[in-house]
Amino acid sequence: MKYLSLIILAAITLTCYTDDDYFKYNNPLYMSLTRNQLRDIERIEDNDRISPNEKKQQILNYLTTQGGNYASLYNDYVANQTSLMNEAKQIRLELINNSTMSDAAKNAQKQIDQISSNENLSKNEKKTQIRQVKSNLNMSVLRELDDFEDGRMNPISTGYILGRTNNGLRSNYYNKKMYEFDFDDLYEITSDSINELLSRARRHV
Repeated sequence: MKYLSLIILAAITLTCYTDDDYFKYNNPLYMSLTRNQLRDIERIEDNDRISPNEKKQQILNYLTTQGGNYASLYNDYVANQTSLMNEAKQIRLELINNSTMSDAAKNAQKQIDQISSNENLSKNEKKTQIRQVKSNLNMSVLRELDDFEDGRMNPISTGYILGRTNNGLRSNYYNKKMYEFDFDDLYEITSDSINELLSRARRHV
C-alpha cells in the first residue's frame, strides 16, 4: 500500500534521527543529490492534488533536467519499489482473506484497498472515494474494518499481539500505513519488511 515502492528526502524527513546515515549511505541517488534538489522533489511529493503516477513523472522530468545519471537511478528505484509494493499488496490480500471479518467487511476492505493503492488517483481523490464507500456501510462493518487494522480480526490461533499489525510496512525506524508512504519513505520498504508482513499473513498455517 503507502501501495505499494531512494530515500532521497531522508535528510529532510529524518534529520531528527541519529540513524539516518544508514539510509543515506545505502542510497546512490540520495548521495548524488544536493539539498536544493531534494527540496524541489519534496515540493512535488507534497502536492495532494496529483496522483502518484503524475508525481513520478514530474520527478523523473525534473531529474532528467539535472543531467548525470539521476533519471536512470530514479527508474531503478521505481522498479524496485513497485515490485516490493506489488508483493506487499498480495500479502495484504491474504491478511484480509484469512481474517475473521464478515464477507461484507472483507469486500469493503478490498474495495478500500483498491482505491488506496490506485496510482492514478490523487490523495484528495482517494479520500473522497473512500468516504463514499464507508458512507454506504453500517456501523457493524465499520467497526470490523477498524478492528481488522488493529489486528483484532486475525484468527485467534495466530497469537497476534494487538496493535496496528495489518496495515503497516515496517522498518527499524518506521511503522506507517502501507498506502501512505511518500517518495522518501518507500525506499525503506525492504525485503525484510515484506517478510515480516508475510509472516503475519501466514502465521495461521
